[in-house]
Formats: sequence, structure tokens, C-alpha cells
Amino acid sequence: MFTLRAKQIGSRADIVLQQWWILGRYMHDFHTLNLLQVVFISGVIAVEISLCCLETKVHMKVIGNCWRKILNGLLQTVQRASHFSCIKPISCLVWLLPELRVHGMNIVHPPYNTSQVYMDRIPIDKIKIPQWIPYEKMHPCDFQTSMKKGCALPYKYQDTEKWKRNIISGYYAMIAEYDDMVGEYVAAIENEMLTDGTIFVLSSDHGDMQTEHQQFYKMVPYEASSHVPLVIAPGNNFKNLKFRGEVSALTSMVDVFPTFLSLAGAQVPKSADGMSLIPFLETGESPKHPTSIISQFHGENLVMSWYMVREGDIKAVFWGTGKEHTPQLFNLSSDPDEANNLALDPMYKNLVARMEKLLLAQVNYPAVSLNVAKYNIDMAKWWVNTEPKWKCILNGTCGQGSRGQKTLNDDWGDLWQLGPSSYFKAWYEWINGDPVVRPCLSSLEHNWPPKP
Repeated sequence: MFTLRAKQIGSRADIVLQQWWILGRYMHDFHTLNLLQVVFISGVIAVEISLCCLETKVHMKVIGNCWRKILNGLLQTVQRASHFSCIKPISCLVWLLPELRVHGMNIVHPPYNTSQVYMDRIPIDKIKIPQWIPYEKMHPCDFQTSMKKGCALPYKYQDTEKWKRNIISGYYAMIAEYDDMVGEYVAAIENEMLTDGTIFVLSSDHGDMQTEHQQFYKMVPYEASSHVPLVIAPGNNFKNLKFRGEVSALTSMVDVFPTFLSLAGAQVPKSADGMSLIPFLETGESPKHPTSIISQFHGENLVMSWYMVREGDIKAVFWGTGKEHTPQLFNLSSDPDEANNLALDPMYKNLVARMEKLLLAQVNYPAVSLNVAKYNIDMAKWWVNTEPKWKCILNGTCGQGSRGQKTLNDDWGDLWQLGPSSYFKAWYEWINGDPVVRPCLSSLEHNWPPKP
């Protein structure tokens, strides 16, 4: 948990960024604070909490207030999420400073499990089921992502309405549970009459594909994955933040940091990415705010960097250095499912070039992709040299590696066994070769997909 405190001294603000105990260190699922979901900014106190789970006792400092109801609201949520058997406050110290509280609830996320209470709220018969196109017609990088997520394994995840409905209904049910959790926070603040001095911010770091484009989870530039909610609700004490309504302008998660600094009365560094959203909160408009946003990805499940730039309802996606694959161009108004790549039509050539110019103004994406390719090989060589059991971890046959690792991810071992000799051949060619950006497979290989 990170706490941002601002002490006003005349017209300047001294900022203290203090790292507190991360709740994830004591919770079975909270291994990372990857969801920026609820923020409280109000007068606070320091509360030292004694947590005991089974026979393990840990001490943890939490910023909160001493009113019983709001404290219990927080602790009940933590207790339910982490299965702590007891939580006891043992001391309080009053602080009268602004505070930034960040809490990641770590739900609305695979493996799409929640209680039957929330599953029963979802009208399953009303769920729209995405239709899948043949593998041969998929974008090569979509196919690679779908394969590595395990969605193309007939004996694990099948192209059936039942499986798709279960994924989507589980996702919706988790949203219902999350909504109840947020409600507990809001109710606790309201019950203690602290709402007027509190600003709530709700968001997430990614969406979920929910079986669209033959995959679930995140890591792709489609709207279902890259488009996230952002809700900011200031209390009545913030007289200048008087706008109430929906803002249609494009914003980005990099705008959150400068916004928080502005709320704390601190100066935003010139080097900071993003732009404060304060003007939107004041009037609903921000004439100086950029009209385009970008997103980029380099990571798991896809050996290819992608870059997305969006302006209004026009969205372009560029792959690797720009040479490996034709760009994608979508009109989200007429094609919300992102199924019609306008970049394949010569009449949109100038628009593609214009969108690429917007991207290059913010990031030299060909150079970044080459740097990523070099980094990947460097880290793979380091791993091979430091992990004696790297080979069995790579092909999923390890009982356990030297660091406790059995495989790279849940599906990797199964995938590797479909073509072990050819995969190891490709591995050695890659790790011993020059760092280059390779295109996603454009044709099916190794008799893929395997027969059930």
C-alpha cells in the first residue's frame, strides 16, 4: 500500500511518498497490487493492526481512521478476501494530513470463480455468445495469443456455447461481487459522515476478452482488453470539482498520477507522463488535453510487441517494427467488434499514415521493439545460466525447479508436448541467434490444432 501525504506550507506542498506494508504479502491472492480501484483522500490516523491467520501472527501498519464502522468495513473486506481468522486494532495515532489509499481487490480476473450467490444474479440466458471464425482466417498474432492462452486446445477449452457462457457469466458475477465490495467502502465512509471530504476513484489496469476473438484474459489491443472504466467522485467539500456527468474524451491511466498530485496540492513534474484530469472534474472539458492516446504491450503469451493509438472512434494497431504485419485500422462506431480491418483497403492508406505519425510522436516503436527483442534473448540466456533445471521447466516436465518453479505457466507444458523436438529446435535457433523481431505464425504448423 502506498500513501501519498501532502503537508501544506503556505502556497507550496511538501510531498512525502511513504511505502507501507503491502497487503499482498499476507494474502494468498494479493501477490500484486495490480488494480487501482478505490482511493480515499481525507483526514486520517495511523492504526497498527495485529493480524493472525491460523497460527501465524504478523503486524501491519494501515492508514485509516479511528471510527469503528469504517475500520470494520475495511477489515471485513480484507478478512473475507484473505481468510484471516482474526484482526485486532491495538493502537491509534491521529494524523491530520491528506491521504491516498490504494486497494486492489484482485477479483474480476481469471480463473473467473466467485460464490454461487453472485452467479445466481446473472441471467445466463441473456448472455451474447461470440462466434469464432476458422483458425486460418484469424490474424496471425490473434492465433498465437489464442493458442498460448490454451483457448485453441480442443481437449481443454472448446468452441462451445456452454464453455463461453461459463466464462462470461463468471466474469459478470465477479463484477457483481466487486460492486458489493465497493459499496461497503462507500457505506462506511457515508456512515461516519466523511463523504464530503473524500474523493473516490475507481478503475482497473485492464479489461477481459471474455471469449471475443477466440480468447479470454488480457494482453491484446482490442477494446475488451484495453478499454477500462474510470470513475472519479469528489465529495462536496471540493467546491471547484463541481462537474457531474460523463466525459467522452479519451483519457489514459498515465493521467492518474498527475491528477493525484494536483488533488494533493503538489506540483506535477514536467517529466511526468500524462496530464491532470482536474479540468474535466471542474467543467467537464479540458481544451489542452491530448485528443489521442496510446497503449503498448511487450510480454507474456505473445512474442511480438504491439502499439495501439486511438483518436476519437478511429483506432490503429501497429505490430513489431511495422514491417512484420500489416497494421490494423478500425472504426469503433461502425465496427465495435473490431472485425473489419480497414487498413487492408488502399483508400485508408493516408489515415493509417496519420495514425502512425501520432504514435511516433510519442514513442519510436520500431526501436523499442528491437530493444525488447534483445532484452528477451539476454534474459533467456541469464535464466539458462542460473537455473539448472531450465529445460524441464521449459517443456513442462519438471517436478520442481531450483526456485520452486514447475513450468512457465499453466498451459505451457501441455503446449510444448505437442511438438517437443521442433520446439526445442526453434528455441536454440532463437536464443543463439541475433535479436530480431519475428512475425507471428501466418500458417498452421505441427498439425495444429491437435485432434481431441
